[in-house]
Amino acid sequence: MSSEYDAVTTRSREMFGRAKRVFAGGVNHNARYYEPYPIFVGRAKGKFLWDVDGNRYTDYWMGHMALLLGHSPEVVASPLRSQIRRGTHFGMGNKLSLELGEEVQKIVPCSEMLRFCNTGAEATMYLVRLARGYTGRRTIIKIAGGWHGYNTELNMGVHVPFNMPEGSGILAAEQAHVKTVMLTILKQLTGRSAH
Repeated sequence: MSSEYDAVTTRSREMFGRAKRVFAGGVNHNARYYEPYPIFVGRAKGKFLWDVDGNRYTDYWMGHMALLLGHSPEVVASPLRSQIRRGTHFGMGNKLSLELGEEVQKIVPCSEMLRFCNTGAEATMYLVRLARGYTGRRTIIKIAGGWHGYNTELNMGVHVPFNMPEGSGILAAEQAHVKTVMLTILKQLTGRSAH
């Protein structure tokens, strides 16, 4: 299988060789690496990706599951083209973010207050702080195998044996108040099925 993969992904292999000289491990996120080397995407539309070699793939990953409507849907692309002419990142409050927040509150009535985040790691960092501030407790419980972004405290228990940090450089003290549990244990503790 590897020789067939090598034969149809020569440009991706070359680009990965270049990327290893630029990015740690040749990728910008550990989830993007796989053996023998990852493909490099040239374009995407709808449910498909095309790599730099021209191979077409059905994309089940969809930008870390963020692209609910697929790649470049016109309902998103058209307003983006219009907005780009007016600016893209103001770095301060603006009418569009306020209107989006108001729409979220209409759709999700229990969302009394919002905070937009740039990444999952940022969102889980806020969540841990909010939970600790509200409850006054220190311990956070996370599900074994769950991924919560690169938040240092929660970056453990993603892979077997589920009790180890996901990389070097994470101090034990930074994860001392995080406990990892299996879904089966949670079910026993609550008497309910965990979804």
